[in-house]
Amino acid sequence: HITRVVTNHGTIDVPAGGHVFLGLGTVENTRLALSTLPNSHGLIGRNLMAHLRSNVTVRLPRASLDSALAGIKELAVSALFVKGVHTHHDGSLGHFHVQITASGVGALGTDSEAELFKKIPDIDTLDRFRDLNDEWVIVTLRGIGEMTGDKTSPDPQNRVALDVFGAQGPYDYGMPRALVRLEAQDPADPAGRNMALWKALDQATDEIALVLVGGGPIQYLGSGGWQNTPPAADARRDTLSSTHHESGTLWMGEDAATSVTDVWGRLHESDNLHAVGPCVLPAIGAPHPLLPGVGPARPP
Repeated sequence: HITRVVTNHGTIDVPAGGHVFLGLGTVENTRLALSTLPNSHGLIGRNLMAHLRSNVTVRLPRASLDSALAGIKELAVSALFVKGVHTHHDGSLGHFHVQITASGVGALGTDSEAELFKKIPDIDTLDRFRDLNDEWVIVTLRGIGEMTGDKTSPDPQNRVALDVFGAQGPYDYGMPRALVRLEAQDPADPAGRNMALWKALDQATDEIALVLVGGGPIQYLGSGGWQNTPPAADARRDTLSSTHHESGTLWMGEDAATSVTDVWGRLHESDNLHAVGPCVLPAIGAPHPLLPGVGPARPP
């Protein structure tokens, strides 16, 4: 039972019948849970997941679409969303989606979102676009796939733990920092589902790009400029957790021996300590994990 919260600004007593909610994001929620509870089953901090992300930008000349764009001086912005499912060798399914934005730009343009939310809608700026004649259609395809978490290994590759030996430097206010390990290639998954899904996501992205251009000319944005071949994996893939989609380390379930929190986010080892956010998700899925993560905190 949590009776008080100790902070660097003083101690806050929890009133009788009061409840404490951890709403500091996946990593800090996990660190506090590890620092506070016995963790008798050793589950807290396992099942760490983030999203697999790839980005591909292509362009095609406006002239190749003249029949469809006749009479249109400046191209509008378009956005599409495509879902995908990959079947792994073991029969399990991996989910991903591709976010597609397109915009007309000038000869030097490379940003499909330049007219999506980056324009300043004032008269002076609009006057500059009066004589614009878009030469290229720029399309960005953002692929996002789900990782597979590890709930069962005693010391999984992907996890949040306490840096009890101070390997990352001094403690903060006398408390150990969180030590985070996160890799797409998980030794505990011999089927390599994370990497297989990432590969399927990239292949689907390239196929969608070809569908969008309808057999017309296409160029891909690479590190050296526009090129005629799709970028390699290391040129399109984002660093894991670069968008702060960490989740899963305090996952929900009905059994205290196989989960960290109950179905409402209360930690099994406490009667008044709750977690809020993507940390309670058993699986991350492909969409953004924030809304499903905070959903259980909404009163019924």
